[in-house]
Amino acid sequence: MKKLLLLLLFLIPILTSCANKMPITKSSFDEAKKIDDMNHLIDFQRISHSIPEGTLIESVQGGYFCEVQQGWAVGGIDGYSRGPGVPLHFTQAEYSAVGITDKTDMNVVSFKTIENNLKKSNIKLSRTADLKLSALITDIKMNTCLQPGGFKTKGEVSFMIKWKIYSKMMKKDLFELDILSYAEETEFLKNGVEKYVTNAYSSNVNKLINNVEFRKLINSNNIYSNNESF
Repeated sequence: MKKLLLLLLFLIPILTSCANKMPITKSSFDEAKKIDDMNHLIDFQRISHSIPEGTLIESVQGGYFCEVQQGWAVGGIDGYSRGPGVPLHFTQAEYSAVGITDKTDMNVVSFKTIENNLKKSNIKLSRTADLKLSALITDIKMNTCLQPGGFKTKGEVSFMIKWKIYSKMMKKDLFELDILSYAEETEFLKNGVEKYVTNAYSSNVNKLINNVEFRKLINSNNIYSNNESF
């Protein structure tokens, strides 16, 4: 009987632990190489997604043990996309409507993260620029673990983002590229979700900045297309 009790005491934390229900492909974290030459002004003001309504985008579980990409445990809840045209995450207004005031609006964080990484690499942004940069999230997978009896989190996330550059003057797309990024947080943190989501966005935009064709296009000596001028 004593051995059975000890076994149960050992198994309970495992059975209430956090398993990663969604298979996520890892990718490297890229540091952006700064643009030293002059570049065309870019207008970045659009980040959206095309995830169909009802698509599983996040697995949230809780427990004493939660190791990234470890597939053993039970329980948890799933998060589903609310469809294109609706933010991937709850907005500050939606939180406020139910009396929650201390939650981060991850939609705002994602936009600011991309914008800040562009600026850090000396890419000049202007609302009146001809080149319009947009980010379309075509796939997202998140595994989040909640600390038992607390509000700290850890986990992992991957984003597939389709980047486009559109010339308003030429009325056509000049650039398109799909980029996969990944980030994880292995320690329980109060802002764990915000940290790994921010890192995933940073890695994604950094890969864009490092792309040879992107750098050629935004160089101020480039007239946008191979055989056309204004």
